[in-house]
Amino acid sequence: MGCAGLLPTVEAIKAGKDIALANKETLISGGPAILPLLKKHGVKMTPADSEHSAIFQSLQGVPPGGLRRIILTASGGAFRDFKADELLRLCKEDPEFVRKKATTHPNWDMGAKITVDSATLMNKGLEVIEAHYLFGAGYDDIDVVVHPQVEKKNRNLQKSVTYSIQNKTRQEANVCIASYIYIASYICIYCLLHMYILPLTYVYIASYI
Repeated sequence: MGCAGLLPTVEAIKAGKDIALANKETLISGGPAILPLLKKHGVKMTPADSEHSAIFQSLQGVPPGGLRRIILTASGGAFRDFKADELLRLCKEDPEFVRKKATTHPNWDMGAKITVDSATLMNKGLEVIEAHYLFGAGYDDIDVVVHPQVEKKNRNLQKSVTYSIQNKTRQEANVCIASYIYIASYICIYCLLHMYILPLTYVYIASYI
């Protein structure tokens, strides 16, 4: 649905309907406008899809202020096993291979745009923004850990999930974080949103409301 779900969500909130949110774009494009509307109309918004739903369920019973940080997991994308210099060489020598790699997901048929976002980990950057608005966590308190094992049906899945939950220090939990997530995704999205998309969204929603 993407951003097309933004205005219907606004109307549902104004009608006093609780929201079961299944698309991240509503909060990514309009989070600063949506949150005040939720408060104004006394409406609840619950994530109903994917990892954020699991986080929401894990937080049941946690007292206000009890959330320390959120750890999102990622498979690492289609280029996880490529070194930077190798990928750069392939982009120059065999761009068609890189294009096919970026637009073919090993597990899901999600469409070209989402598949490319997944391959470059841009989608995970969007999920960081979504988690920020859903759970009120600061960006510095949302971590992304690359766990390739989430795609495999073996014992590594349980080990990886347990590792993320039980380790107490930031240094231990961040050992597998891919730094290019923040470089390629987080910074680009932050700049894009705050320089272009959000100002236009505010004006549009304000005029619509």
